Amino acid sequence: MDKKSVKHSFFAEKREKISVSGVLSVKNYDENVIILETDAGGMEISGNGLHIESLMIESGELVVSGRLDGVCYTALRDGGFWKKLFA
Repeated sequence: MDKKSVKHSFFAEKREKISVSGVLSVKNYDENVIILETDAGGMEISGNGLHIESLMIESGELVVSGRLDGVCYTALRDGGFWKKLFA
């Protein structure tokens, strides 16, 4: 699937699993938080025992399991001080 045609959406199942589409990249992750870049902007998934079950960047699909506590949209940072310094 062409990345330009991917539309962002997510579906949570019983606070135990979340499926996300429109994923462009995973910026950071650990068992408590996953930070993504989607075609709709930044997204943060928080919880406990988070595990990336499946990540297919080519199709923009992500599946995460664990205890889901929150989903938040965020503004993506442009690289901050260091990026500007060496630009």
